[in-house]
Amino acid sequence: MDKIKRGFYIGNKKIGEGEILLQGMIKGDLNNINSIYEEIDLMIDEGADLIRVAVPDKKSIESVEKIVKYSKVPIIADIHFNPLLAILSIEAGVSKIRLNPSNIKKKEDIKKIVDLAKLKNIPIRVGGNIGSIYYEKKTKGGIDDLIESVKREVSLLENLDFHNIVISCKSDDPLDTIKIYENLYKIFSYPLHIGVTATGSDEDGIIKSVIGIGNLLLKGIGDTIRVSLSTESSYEVKIGRKILENLNLRKRDRIEIISCPKCSRCNKNFEKILKEIKENFQDLKIPIKLAVMGCEVNAIGESKNATLGIAMTRGKILFFEKGKMIKSIEEEEIVPFLKKVLEGETINVSE
Repeated sequence: MDKIKRGFYIGNKKIGEGEILLQGMIKGDLNNINSIYEEIDLMIDEGADLIRVAVPDKKSIESVEKIVKYSKVPIIADIHFNPLLAILSIEAGVSKIRLNPSNIKKKEDIKKIVDLAKLKNIPIRVGGNIGSIYYEKKTKGGIDDLIESVKREVSLLENLDFHNIVISCKSDDPLDTIKIYENLYKIFSYPLHIGVTATGSDEDGIIKSVIGIGNLLLKGIGDTIRVSLSTESSYEVKIGRKILENLNLRKRDRIEIISCPKCSRCNKNFEKILKEIKENFQDLKIPIKLAVMGCEVNAIGESKNATLGIAMTRGKILFFEKGKMIKSIEEEEIVPFLKKVLEGETINVSE
């Protein structure tokens, strides 16, 4: 699929044309601003382009102001129910607001928000999901109801001559999410924020997110993503970054460790060695591929295919660099030897 999208800026980030923007969401207590700063830094370090913050009450606006001033990436305010919080968040300097269809009821309130968003030149995301249907008294909350909800909210903004709109409409079912966004892509030319909502944590959440987000991105659908997990915000961003990297939609900026799936031929200390390598190097910001292979069947080939490789053959541990076998090393040498190589020391020894 290929479609011309309406592009505009969220702070200093352009959406709708080119790069897929990666979003994270603050999860900490807004009353503990230092911990929020730390959370922001961790998300940015993992690759976040945008950071969203839920604004639960008027008291939290003071924290929103501090967050906007602190963050190196644009801040998005997530607003529900209370139109005043949207107004105050815009005045606090956020770069975008997210509104859910149906839980801000009065058209005059929506107009006040839109008028100020126009004045400040910030976009609005219409963010529908299964939960938002409740406020429209829709008991089934099916795909058609969700899409109609979003269409109605978008029309409210368009009737106010507002067009800097981002659209999302998520389900907790990845297959339903795919169908929803395929329909939205056909209906609208606005940028789409994609993700699967309420996925859970750990494996379940990651699998659902990869199915939904990955499938849509492969079809050219989606301009910004968020992986939603019941876990740390920086981990969500990390998974989102890895999705984009593995789809070649974002350039890798750190080491990629590949390893064999292990079998009965495997070096008996393979898991221990792999764990040590990951602990020492997996977050290193050097864009290379490191292969760690546990037996002789594929070890040499896979190691040659990577920038650096550790091949655990019978009785020998071979080190490869750019397809060339450099030397054999002892097990206890692996981590310190890799450190030397990655720190740029010249290795030109063949044994």
